[in-house]
Amino acid sequence: MRLTCFNYKYLYLSLFLVIFPKSNLFCQETIHDIQFDTLDKKITLLTSTQIKSISIDSLSTTEFTSINLPNIKGNEFQLVGDFLVHNSGGLVYDLKENPIRRLDKSFDHRMQYGSHTFIHQDTIFKFGGYGFFQSRNFFTYFSESIKEWEIYPINGSVIPKGTHGFTAIYKNGEYYIFRGQIPNEFDPRKSEFNDHLYHFSFKNKSWEVLGTISDKLKIGNHIIPIGNRDLVISDRVNLLDISSNEINFSNLTDLSRKFTSKHLIGVYQDNLLFLSSDSNGSDKIDKIAVSDIADFNSFEKETFYYPLVSDFKLDETIFLFLSFLLFVVLSSNIFLSRKVVFWRGNYFIKFKKIYFTSKERDLLNLLIKESSDNNVENSQILDLYEEEKNDLDHGTLTRKKNQLIHDLNQKVKGLLNTKMEIVFEKRSSSDTRLKVYFLNKKLIWILK
Repeated sequence: MRLTCFNYKYLYLSLFLVIFPKSNLFCQETIHDIQFDTLDKKITLLTSTQIKSISIDSLSTTEFTSINLPNIKGNEFQLVGDFLVHNSGGLVYDLKENPIRRLDKSFDHRMQYGSHTFIHQDTIFKFGGYGFFQSRNFFTYFSESIKEWEIYPINGSVIPKGTHGFTAIYKNGEYYIFRGQIPNEFDPRKSEFNDHLYHFSFKNKSWEVLGTISDKLKIGNHIIPIGNRDLVISDRVNLLDISSNEINFSNLTDLSRKFTSKHLIGVYQDNLLFLSSDSNGSDKIDKIAVSDIADFNSFEKETFYYPLVSDFKLDETIFLFLSFLLFVVLSSNIFLSRKVVFWRGNYFIKFKKIYFTSKERDLLNLLIKESSDNNVENSQILDLYEEEKNDLDHGTLTRKKNQLIHDLNQKVKGLLNTKMEIVFEKRSSSDTRLKVYFLNKKLIWILK
């Protein structure tokens, strides 16, 4: 089976486009999905009642072929290669025939709202999604042999938390997810922001956490592939190279600023295609050279994500101190491999900087600050959730606190390859009804 629609070098998937009423092509119908196919040289649009195809060569909105939808709602489906796939359930239709034919033997389970659907090696995959107060953290794929969806088995010990509404990038067997919402563990009706970047290798069938993404970085679902990089027009023009952990960016020009409200389609022969209106107010497909969007030679550069463990670069002002420290104290490889080093507000293992979540850092900093008093009271840790105290009861705050300590201990165990915990508790000597918390001095070395 040849899936020409999923040429990821040029394909761009744009959801929920709003139509203009005067066009012969749109006929006052809302466009729910659009797919860009450079191999067959066509643009395919999904409306509420039809699937329509336009030739890239002519870019004419008055010349198109169409397929009527058989008693299904177009707003509940998406175009995926040569298929029409339900957004949240298991329904799959074959678009290679007219009228289209249903392929699956599954049902509309509606358990994967906000999932991501893509093609890998001629097979339809879904990841994530939300339904019945739970988010999924696994892949499913459509088996054409049995006409049903199966769970895709994976290896390794790392797996993302269940998520939905996230941003996903697939390139040649490498799959990345970031952003999105994670249901609150104590109240599934509420969601929390996912600030981690996860990478899945289909070759190894395993996940890894690459790092955290700044919440100030505005990278959404509006992503247009350009070769090995991705063009993102948000509050600025971005060229994202996720495999190199690099973003080149430039301020919006008067020209590129107009595209934030246009219907972007994709890139073809170094031109950006988009939906616009002519002088008569009719819709048309227009194009502009990618090089005219921004001055690509004057782009600034920044890091896309912050690795959980990154190389620590020596500063000249501390070189002598670290050299002495290395010679006198840290010369033992056993010592280096079994200690977290705290220095100048940062944490290191084997001269590699460790990135904790903001709450994990707050907890460690509190324990270090109070280490001279030998313990930290339970109430002091609950104060870390000061902003949430008015919304959550004491029991929920206590569960969040316990989860925080558990996650921190598990992370340090993995980094140091130890069974010991860096934070432990015991009953207070002054009041046995109260718990107090300690740092395990065997696992941390504090250099203030």
